[in-house]
Amino acid sequence: VEGPNVRLMTGIDTAMPDIKNGWSYHAEWNQNDRLWEDDFRQLAGLGFNLLRWGMPWSLVEPEPGVYRWDLIDSKVELCDRLGMELFFPIVHFNYPKWVAREDELHSVLSSRLADRLSIYTDRLMSRYRFKLVIPIVEVQMEALQRGMWGKWQPHLKGARSYRRIWTNLVDAFRASANVAREYGATIVCSEPAPDIDTVLALG
Repeated sequence: VEGPNVRLMTGIDTAMPDIKNGWSYHAEWNQNDRLWEDDFRQLAGLGFNLLRWGMPWSLVEPEPGVYRWDLIDSKVELCDRLGMELFFPIVHFNYPKWVAREDELHSVLSSRLADRLSIYTDRLMSRYRFKLVIPIVEVQMEALQRGMWGKWQPHLKGARSYRRIWTNLVDAFRASANVAREYGATIVCSEPAPDIDTVLALG
């Protein structure tokens, strides 16, 4: 199939949940952190022109207002040269620890998560002008892992903690989406199809 509106999309997993006492950086075990240039070139060579790839927020903004754009710049530049557009997940199971105040258990429970993610989204979009973004990948899965099943930090279990985290993530998603839309981006949600309640809540 040929035509200007046909896109062939692929993705590279760069999620970074904090489980147990440390981070699980998926780009480390699939080696994209080291081999990203080869990965990008191979995918472009296979005809892909849309790549879902992201860099964890906590690595890009290790301290409030301190940005490591060098972690993204070279990837954007190579994609441009290869004719591949980046479809950017802004948060994929990953939050800087500094988002949480001293009296807050975790960043997903922080009262300032939506504001801090809005600021980060604004800085990100003003620099790169991504056309396709996911503000937060799999809101429901994250709330389940962190608040219902207790597998990821802060290791809470129960309907009440699940709902608190879910609500905070929904609010943060919507705040980030509003900012990205101001830059003309199309907002995508990445939720399991049966979870219509979360899809509708994300707006």
